[in-house]
Amino acid sequence: MMIVGVRMLLDRDTHRSPAASDLPPMGGDGVAAFRRGLLTNLLNPKVGLFYVTFLPQFIPSATSVGAFALMLAGIHLLLTTLWFSVIVALSVPARRLLTKPTFTRTLNRAAGCIFIGFGLKLATSHNPN
Repeated sequence: MMIVGVRMLLDRDTHRSPAASDLPPMGGDGVAAFRRGLLTNLLNPKVGLFYVTFLPQFIPSATSVGAFALMLAGIHLLLTTLWFSVIVALSVPARRLLTKPTFTRTLNRAAGCIFIGFGLKLATSHNPN
């Protein structure tokens, strides 16, 4: 972990990821992007496993299982929609900042310092057993 942190501190943008403006456009409009995201989620087996394993523990025994499960899934859908709407709304103005080389270099150096700190913490911790 410390080696990764030191490399991040010393890196001179030799492994710089391409800026958003350098990437080829995805094509399509908002409807196509929504359709692609919807299909990705519907065909993802982890989403179904989440609903089958996680939600039943919150269903009271004296209620209708189907109705209560649909209500919980609806709440989850609403919160997820709100969260991703906030992320999309904030990512558009932040794009200019996130693609600046000075910002990415500063972010990499900060992450490198954090990695070094975690590595030092792990190296100096002792096992109580």
